[in-house]
Amino acid sequence: SGWRRRRAAGGADASRAAAWTTAACQAFPGGIVQHTRATMAAVGGALDALCAPCAENPKSTITYAWMGVLVMSLISFIVGCVAASEDSGDNDALAFAAVWTVLMMLGVLVLGTYIFRKSQTQLSVGYLLGLVVMMANQCLILSVIFGSKSGSGEVAFSVFCSFMFIIYFFFSILLARFRDEIIKKEEVRSIGTNGGAAVPKAAQPPMAV
Repeated sequence: SGWRRRRAAGGADASRAAAWTTAACQAFPGGIVQHTRATMAAVGGALDALCAPCAENPKSTITYAWMGVLVMSLISFIVGCVAASEDSGDNDALAFAAVWTVLMMLGVLVLGTYIFRKSQTQLSVGYLLGLVVMMANQCLILSVIFGSKSGSGEVAFSVFCSFMFIIYFFFSILLARFRDEIIKKEEVRSIGTNGGAAVPKAAQPPMAV
């Protein structure tokens, strides 16, 4: 019947695609791996060159960058509330987007400060890095949306969202590059010391944020 022929034809197409993919991977395994390694090395070299001025004292650089995030987040909260008041009634969706975004900024600010002071683990730092990247994209989107409006508060919020995108993006690069300087080094001595018990070494002190 017709559906059996279509099913057989679909299966043949899938088999040909799988065979082509397998043949391509077998024919160019070294080239693919070499290209991937070269790309990763180029990205790593670019990050090293960009963060070279901050390499002497990365903790202080991250601290100052986070203070900049703190100040700009507080200013953006005020400007966002003004922009939401202008959109209230006319465009409630934009008003909600502005208020929700600035509340998220404050939430990330509180969480990041807690992580830098109390929980400098690999999981926590990675979680904060993901949040910062997400907020950078959110600010970029809102800067474009509010930039098309005519209200003074809306334009001001668009400008501050652009600033927050730059600050979040710069901070995410610093945190990704120097995350090993932030994460606490909690190494455990081998068994046999102190009567067979594992003794943790001294951890790094918390950051002064």
